[in-house]
Amino acid sequence: MMTRNRRGAAQLFEFGSALYLFFFAFGIPIIALLNMIFTLSVAQFVTNEAADIAATASAFDIALSKSSERFLALSQSGIGKLAHLRSIDGYDDSGLDLFIEIKDLRSQKVDRFGPNVALKQELQLDKKTYSYRVISKFAIGPVFSTASNALLPIPYMTVPVATTFSAVRVVERPDTLSICVQD
Repeated sequence: MMTRNRRGAAQLFEFGSALYLFFFAFGIPIIALLNMIFTLSVAQFVTNEAADIAATASAFDIALSKSSERFLALSQSGIGKLAHLRSIDGYDDSGLDLFIEIKDLRSQKVDRFGPNVALKQELQLDKKTYSYRVISKFAIGPVFSTASNALLPIPYMTVPVATTFSAVRVVERPDTLSICVQD
């Protein structure tokens, strides 16, 4: 009489539970990591776009308004919603602040002016370089929306995290740093 080996069915049952455990132990953290990489990339992209717009503007107030408009448009677009970006503070609650940085070519010292105010000093184009620094603030996340965030407040996983991004661009027309069209 031939006997059947019944270990195969038990091993198949253990495989299912092991696969389930493997998914929760490794799959969910990998998905969360990929989500974080995507979200941070989108936030830096939005900040870089705002800095590009500011650097090419013809006046400071135009740089401020156009860069904040572009910033809001991108952060509220489909890709911004997919990345769960929410702006915090900033100029007109856009999440963006525009600074002017002046670097002395001899001493390499950098002075920062702002946020969101035009330059009120004389330009020295032969001794200094001028650039815009865009600093953006976002609340990103959470990966998992839970009804009881108070019970398990894990940053980024169950509650949003405040992050700051920065981009610097050299001003293409430094003579416009102190010009405000609306003054």
